[in-house]
Amino acid sequence: MANDKTQENEVTLAQFKRNLDHLGIGAGIGPEITVGDIVLTFKTQAPVSALAKLVGTDNRIDGMIQYIKLTLVPGQDEEFEKLLGIIDIEGLAEILNVLGEGYTSFPEKS
Repeated sequence: MANDKTQENEVTLAQFKRNLDHLGIGAGIGPEITVGDIVLTFKTQAPVSALAKLVGTDNRIDGMIQYIKLTLVPGQDEEFEKLLGIIDIEGLAEILNVLGEGYTSFPEKS
């Protein structure tokens, strides 16, 4: 009888198995920003971890920086750090604005 119960549990659990690979962010290239000779390329979509940093950090500037870092295509940290040395807070806000437009269905010209 215990064997019947085990088989019943396996059947029930199998009904709840789902492949959610389609939820992952695609490997394509998203928005691109150029400031002087620095070109930054971003992921096709903002990861949830980036959004969490943006809205969940008490220090708003740090939240913006972390959001941008987490949306960058990997391997551009050095270029982004270089950019942070030549822009002010308005420049940082403009980058976020461009990313917001790039991640929406109705981007505006900047």
